[in-house]
Amino acid sequence: MRKAKYETCDKVFQAPPNGPIPPNCPKHRFLSECKSCNKSFNGLYRKEVLCPECRTTEKNCAECGQQFLPSPKGKVSSMCAECRKKKQAKQSVQFVKKRTSEINPIKPCVDCGGVVPQLKTKRYVRCESCMEAYKKKFEVERRAEQKANDPHFDRRRDLKRKYGMTIEEWDELFEVQNKRCKICNAEAPGGKGFWHVDHDHQTGKVRGILCNGCNLGLGHFKDSLENLKKAQEYLANHENKF
Repeated sequence: MRKAKYETCDKVFQAPPNGPIPPNCPKHRFLSECKSCNKSFNGLYRKEVLCPECRTTEKNCAECGQQFLPSPKGKVSSMCAECRKKKQAKQSVQFVKKRTSEINPIKPCVDCGGVVPQLKTKRYVRCESCMEAYKKKFEVERRAEQKANDPHFDRRRDLKRKYGMTIEEWDELFEVQNKRCKICNAEAPGGKGFWHVDHDHQTGKVRGILCNGCNLGLGHFKDSLENLKKAQEYLANHENKF
């Protein structure tokens, strides 16, 4: 055995009598070279290119001249974050212009015949106005097909989206209420002829099914017990005064 020193940390160790001496100790075997100060440091990951000291040192932006801190991940950049974003946006615009230069501007709209610049890969193209009309027509046809397959599609969708319940759960709750309003026991819903699902606006929990008048009443009183008590006292105080 012979004594030797590592090149990086000058640590003395026992080296084999024959063979080359390893330059780096096991602790510093993953060394990186800083691109800013050219100093070797224990980067652990070879993607890191700035030493910890250079990461905390402000640099001048090559575009705007303002000082900025490099990326904490150690990436080398000559521009601040804002200038880098502007450059990326500019490059994306240039890319789009390059693509549009390869577009065939003589391709006509399949509906109105107007000139529409589109990519060559597209076979059928439409102008903006015709595309909007096509989307509306497609949506109307899709909704008509859904209603034809399921007559209660709108009701089923609204109950699930607003209250998280199905039509079967609604029917079961209405049967428990004997098909009446849960507050006034009215047999007819009133208004436009629809029963209303009453729910807690804070928790979203369904409380019952109400007629139009009771549902509007709770809404006007803002679902407040205090307001309802005040209204009850008001009616009681003025009950025999007329």
